[in-house]
Amino acid sequence: MQIWYLEFSDSSSHKFYEVTLEDSTLTIRYGRIGDAGQSSKKTFDTPEKALAEVEKKLKEKRKSGYLDATIGEREKKAVIWEKTVPKLKIVGFEEVEIPVTEPITKFGGQPVWIAEPKWPICPKNQKEIPFLCQIYLDPDFFGDIPNKMAYIFAGDYKGDGGAGGWPTDHGDCAIVLQPENTVWWGWHWNRETKPENLSSI
Repeated sequence: MQIWYLEFSDSSSHKFYEVTLEDSTLTIRYGRIGDAGQSSKKTFDTPEKALAEVEKKLKEKRKSGYLDATIGEREKKAVIWEKTVPKLKIVGFEEVEIPVTEPITKFGGQPVWIAEPKWPICPKNQKEIPFLCQIYLDPDFFGDIPNKMAYIFAGDYKGDGGAGGWPTDHGDCAIVLQPENTVWWGWHWNRETKPENLSSI
């Protein structure tokens, strides 16, 4: 049995790629460093064909910046995603007759949590901030990031905090990212400018 282990780590990614070859069976394991990750297995007609696939996969990964490494040398760490978010366009809406219960992009209703519920509370009046929408973070657009869903909440701009609608003037805007339950707060938001400060809790 042969094992190849590579890692890629920068300010926005911290991941590994492991290839195991046993006879004609190829097993690939990948994910964030420190996690078990995901794995897939494929059996080839001959060991030679399996080895050729190994060489192809490793060449692709090394070309994209992965380096040979030793398992356990790097510790798990939090990463800050600094990639440019692609420009997406809403092409239409579909009104539903029954509540949406799947983790897909949707506006209104109630959030469909994929991890422990993390409803943000307005720091001004301790009320739940109204839910606006949830967005599926499609890997084809957003790349290899740990979070899969973004939940957007926005409060009232009339001064009564998180009870009315949106947007807000005193900070009760929040984005919850799951499955890691990261919460980003927007402060000093108004309808003419972007948030002056974002903080993560």
